[in-house]
Amino acid sequence: MKRLLNSGIDTGERLCFNPLNTDAIHGLIEVSREAVAVNPSFDNHLMLAGAYQLQPDFEHARREYQECYKLNRNSPVLAQARRSFHYAVVSSSQASQPMLAESMQKIEEQLRNTPAMRSCSGFMEEAKSSKETEKVLFTPTRLPQP
Repeated sequence: MKRLLNSGIDTGERLCFNPLNTDAIHGLIEVSREAVAVNPSFDNHLMLAGAYQLQPDFEHARREYQECYKLNRNSPVLAQARRSFHYAVVSSSQASQPMLAESMQKIEEQLRNTPAMRSCSGFMEEAKSSKETEKVLFTPTRLPQP
């Protein structure tokens, strides 16, 4: 298990420097699969889900997030990871149409149900396509300087 932990840390560091490093992504998936096989814990499933999300293999990622939900449905880490997943889906050209529609629905629900985000909820009605939504969600805005 120590070897798996060290391999996961090393691979994660390589991905921090280059998130598009496909060799590192494949390495993380393999290490995560081994970790789940040895110990199918919440953290190991979460690591595997994140690795699949980076690939992007959204079907496998969703299955791993579902396993995490079975193990610890009230985890704030899981809630944050699932939000990240849905944003990754809507920003990817590789997501299937049903998955894109599901993620758009989840994001809309989150915007309606989160008080801090209610002021932003109107943008979803204005977005006519995933590219427009991606632009609204991921275009950096410049804050006024004090």
